[in-house]
Amino acid sequence: MFKILKFNKLIVLTLGVTLVLLACNGGKTKRDALNESISKFKDSIEPIEIVEYIPKEYSEVVTDTILSNGFSVKIKSFTNMNESVLYTFTSNTKNSNHYFRKIDSEIIVYKNEKEIFSEVLNKEFLLRHFPDIDNLEDFVTSEIYIDQLESIQTNKLVLIASQCFPTQNDTCPIYKIVIDDFGQYNTSKIYNHART
Repeated sequence: MFKILKFNKLIVLTLGVTLVLLACNGGKTKRDALNESISKFKDSIEPIEIVEYIPKEYSEVVTDTILSNGFSVKIKSFTNMNESVLYTFTSNTKNSNHYFRKIDSEIIVYKNEKEIFSEVLNKEFLLRHFPDIDNLEDFVTSEIYIDQLESIQTNKLVLIASQCFPTQNDTCPIYKIVIDDFGQYNTSKIYNHART
Protein backbone atom coordinates (compact mmCIF):
# COMPACT_ATOMS: atom_id res chain seq x y z
CA MET A 1 0.00 0.00 0.00
CA PHE A 2 2.84 2.35 0.73
CA LYS A 3 4.23 1.63 -2.71
CA ILE A 4 0.97 2.66 -4.37
CA LEU A 5 0.83 5.83 -2.28
CA LYS A 6 4.44 6.69 -3.15
CA PHE A 7 3.68 5.98 -6.79
CA ASN A 8 0.58 8.24 -6.72
CA LYS A 9 2.60 10.99 -5.06
CA LEU A 10 5.25 10.63 -7.73
CA ILE A 11 2.64 10.86 -10.48
CA VAL A 12 1.03 13.94 -8.88
CA LEU A 13 4.45 15.55 -8.38
CA THR A 14 5.49 14.83 -11.98
CA LEU A 15 2.18 16.09 -13.27
CA GLY A 16 2.49 19.27 -11.15
CA VAL A 17 6.05 20.00 -12.33
CA THR A 18 4.99 19.39 -15.95
CA LEU A 19 2.07 21.79 -15.61
CA VAL A 20 4.28 24.45 -14.05
CA LEU A 21 6.84 24.09 -16.87
CA LEU A 22 4.16 24.19 -19.55
CA ALA A 23 2.53 27.27 -18.01
CA CYS A 24 5.83 29.19 -18.03
CA ASN A 25 6.13 31.58 -21.03
CA GLY A 26 9.91 31.66 -21.17
CA GLY A 27 10.45 34.40 -18.62
CA LYS A 28 8.73 37.16 -20.64
CA THR A 29 6.81 39.69 -18.66
CA LYS A 30 3.63 41.26 -19.93
CA ARG A 31 5.62 44.42 -20.71
CA ASP A 32 8.18 42.47 -22.77
CA ALA A 33 5.43 40.69 -24.67
CA LEU A 34 3.65 44.00 -25.35
CA ASN A 35 6.86 45.71 -26.55
CA GLU A 36 7.61 42.77 -28.83
CA SER A 37 4.10 42.90 -30.29
CA ILE A 38 4.36 46.67 -30.88
CA SER A 39 7.75 46.26 -32.54
CA LYS A 40 6.42 43.52 -34.84
CA PHE A 41 3.43 45.71 -35.73
CA LYS A 42 5.63 48.73 -36.56
CA ASP A 43 7.84 46.58 -38.77
CA SER A 44 4.82 45.18 -40.58
CA ILE A 45 3.30 48.51 -41.67
CA GLU A 46 4.51 50.84 -44.41
CA PRO A 47 5.47 54.37 -43.35
CA ILE A 48 2.90 57.04 -44.18
CA GLU A 49 4.09 59.65 -46.71
CA ILE A 50 2.83 63.19 -46.14
CA VAL A 51 3.56 65.82 -48.79
CA GLU A 52 2.93 69.47 -48.05
CA TYR A 53 3.65 72.58 -50.12
CA ILE A 54 4.24 75.85 -48.29
CA PRO A 55 2.58 78.12 -49.32
CA LYS A 56 -0.14 75.93 -50.78
CA GLU A 57 -1.32 78.46 -53.35
CA TYR A 58 0.12 81.24 -55.44
CA SER A 59 0.38 84.57 -53.66
CA GLU A 60 1.59 87.97 -54.70
CA VAL A 61 2.36 91.23 -52.90
CA VAL A 62 2.97 94.47 -54.80
CA THR A 63 4.52 97.50 -53.14
CA ASP A 64 4.91 100.90 -54.84
CA THR A 65 7.16 103.43 -53.15
CA ILE A 66 7.97 107.01 -54.16
CA LEU A 67 11.03 108.64 -52.60
CA SER A 68 11.74 112.37 -52.36
CA ASN A 69 15.03 111.95 -54.26
CA GLY A 70 13.21 111.19 -57.55
CA PHE A 71 13.28 107.40 -57.30
CA SER A 72 10.13 105.33 -57.40
CA VAL A 73 10.12 101.57 -56.97
CA LYS A 74 7.67 98.81 -57.71
CA ILE A 75 8.43 95.51 -55.95
CA LYS A 76 6.26 92.54 -56.79
CA SER A 77 7.03 89.50 -54.62
CA PHE A 78 5.36 86.29 -55.74
CA THR A 79 5.37 82.56 -55.17
CA ASN A 80 7.45 80.65 -57.69
CA MET A 81 5.23 77.61 -58.22
CA ASN A 82 8.00 75.77 -60.15
CA GLU A 83 10.85 75.95 -57.64
CA SER A 84 10.91 74.76 -54.06
CA VAL A 85 13.24 73.53 -51.35
CA LEU A 86 12.55 70.08 -49.91
CA TYR A 87 12.90 69.29 -46.23
CA THR A 88 12.07 65.81 -44.98
CA PHE A 89 11.08 65.06 -41.40
CA THR A 90 10.82 61.45 -40.24
CA SER A 91 9.14 59.99 -37.19
CA ASN A 92 8.20 56.42 -36.25
CA THR A 93 5.71 55.67 -39.00
CA LYS A 94 5.48 59.00 -40.80
CA ASN A 95 7.65 60.65 -43.46
CA SER A 96 6.78 64.32 -43.96
CA ASN A 97 8.03 66.02 -47.11
CA HIS A 98 7.72 69.78 -46.85
CA TYR A 99 8.28 71.68 -50.07
CA PHE A 100 8.96 75.34 -49.31
CA ARG A 101 8.20 77.28 -52.47
CA LYS A 102 10.65 79.96 -53.46
CA ILE A 103 9.61 83.60 -53.39
CA ASP A 104 10.87 85.73 -56.28
CA SER A 105 10.70 89.51 -56.45
CA GLU A 106 10.38 91.57 -59.59
CA ILE A 107 11.93 94.99 -59.06
CA ILE A 108 11.30 97.95 -61.39
CA VAL A 109 12.99 101.25 -60.58
CA TYR A 110 12.19 104.65 -62.05
CA LYS A 111 14.17 107.87 -61.74
CA ASN A 112 12.16 111.00 -62.51
CA GLU A 113 9.47 108.77 -64.11
CA LYS A 114 11.95 107.04 -66.47
CA GLU A 115 12.54 103.29 -66.05
CA ILE A 116 16.21 102.70 -65.28
CA PHE A 117 16.29 99.21 -63.71
CA SER A 118 14.30 96.01 -64.07
CA GLU A 119 15.42 92.71 -62.54
CA VAL A 120 13.95 89.65 -60.90
CA LEU A 121 15.56 88.86 -57.57
CA ASN A 122 15.65 85.07 -57.66
CA LYS A 123 18.09 82.20 -57.35
CA GLU A 124 19.79 83.00 -60.68
CA PHE A 125 20.31 86.65 -59.75
CA LEU A 126 21.84 85.72 -56.40
CA LEU A 127 24.07 82.98 -57.86
CA ARG A 128 25.31 85.44 -60.47
CA HIS A 129 26.26 88.02 -57.84
CA PHE A 130 27.13 85.81 -54.86
CA PRO A 131 28.65 82.56 -56.22
CA ASP A 132 30.72 81.98 -53.07
CA ILE A 133 27.76 81.43 -50.75
CA ASP A 134 27.26 77.77 -49.89
CA ASN A 135 23.84 76.15 -50.41
CA LEU A 136 22.34 79.31 -51.88
CA GLU A 137 19.86 77.20 -53.85
CA ASP A 138 18.45 75.96 -50.51
CA PHE A 139 17.51 79.46 -49.35
CA VAL A 140 14.08 81.02 -49.66
CA THR A 141 13.63 84.80 -49.87
CA SER A 142 12.26 86.05 -46.61
CA GLU A 143 12.03 89.77 -47.33
CA ILE A 144 13.06 92.66 -49.54
CA TYR A 145 12.67 96.29 -48.59
CA ILE A 146 13.94 99.80 -49.30
CA ASP A 147 16.41 101.39 -46.91
CA GLN A 148 14.76 104.79 -47.21
CA LEU A 149 17.15 106.66 -44.94
CA GLU A 150 20.29 105.53 -46.76
CA SER A 151 18.56 106.06 -50.12
CA ILE A 152 17.85 109.71 -49.28
CA GLN A 153 21.29 110.30 -47.73
CA THR A 154 23.22 108.83 -50.72
CA ASN A 155 20.79 109.98 -53.46
CA LYS A 156 20.71 106.38 -54.68
CA LEU A 157 18.21 103.59 -54.22
CA VAL A 158 19.27 101.10 -51.55
CA LEU A 159 17.45 97.76 -51.38
CA ILE A 160 17.96 95.19 -48.63
CA ALA A 161 17.15 91.54 -49.30
CA SER A 162 17.46 88.49 -47.07
CA GLN A 163 17.40 84.77 -47.75
CA CYS A 164 16.79 82.14 -45.07
CA PHE A 165 16.62 78.40 -44.70
CA PRO A 166 12.93 77.66 -44.15
CA THR A 167 13.52 75.49 -41.09
CA GLN A 168 16.41 77.32 -39.44
CA ASN A 169 16.64 80.76 -37.92
CA ASP A 170 20.40 80.83 -37.52
CA THR A 171 21.48 81.42 -41.13
CA CYS A 172 20.05 84.35 -43.06
CA PRO A 173 22.43 86.09 -45.47
CA ILE A 174 21.42 89.71 -46.02
CA TYR A 175 22.31 91.56 -49.22
CA LYS A 176 22.42 95.18 -50.25
CA ILE A 177 21.63 96.30 -53.80
CA VAL A 178 22.54 99.93 -54.54
CA ILE A 179 21.15 101.47 -57.74
CA ASP A 180 22.32 104.84 -59.09
CA ASP A 181 20.54 107.45 -61.27
CA PHE A 182 21.42 105.55 -64.46
CA GLY A 183 20.31 102.10 -63.34
CA GLN A 184 23.85 100.87 -62.71
CA TYR A 185 23.96 98.78 -59.58
CA ASN A 186 26.30 96.95 -57.27
CA THR A 187 25.60 94.22 -54.78
CA SER A 188 27.22 93.33 -51.49
CA LYS A 189 26.63 90.87 -48.74
CA ILE A 190 26.00 92.65 -45.48
CA TYR A 191 26.16 89.74 -43.01
CA ASN A 192 24.56 86.55 -41.78
CA HIS A 193 21.76 87.37 -39.43
CA ALA A 194 19.98 85.20 -36.90
CA ARG A 195 16.25 85.71 -37.29
CA THR A 196 14.33 86.11 -34.09
